[in-house]
Amino acid sequence: DHNCNGVADELEKYFDTKYGANSATAGTTGADVKSLINDGYVNVYFDFNSSTPTTESASGINFLAKYLTANPSASADVIGYADEIGNTDYNQSLSQKRAENVKQILVDAGISGSRLNIKANGEDNSVNKSSKGARQIVRRVTFQIK
Repeated sequence: DHNCNGVADELEKYFDTKYGANSATAGTTGADVKSLINDGYVNVYFDFNSSTPTTESASGINFLAKYLTANPSASADVIGYADEIGNTDYNQSLSQKRAENVKQILVDAGISGSRLNIKANGEDNSVNKSSKGARQIVRRVTFQIK
């Protein structure tokens, strides 16, 4: 992170190449990038019973940080989920902690906390809970740009 903005240099290079050197959305509409985020293509994933994002999820956080940096009037909901294993109250709390941790990473990257709204959606029961792979997909934080 040569410019110390909290966004990985590789991600910035991708945006600069795809959208132009001065903006994450130059050369296309901001709606294109916003749609990727709001349609669920940008997520942060977690291991079972963990509120710490997986290492592989850093790109999702960086993607949102880059978008918010390039669009200073935008704000985002940071929405946490858990799988169905365990107690519903615990999973609600875990989804809250996941969203809070992602928000803190974004704040540490220079995004104002006032632009980030936490939502804890608890258990996501949209997948077969007997499938380990399916449960991994729903242990996540998603984003909605406003």
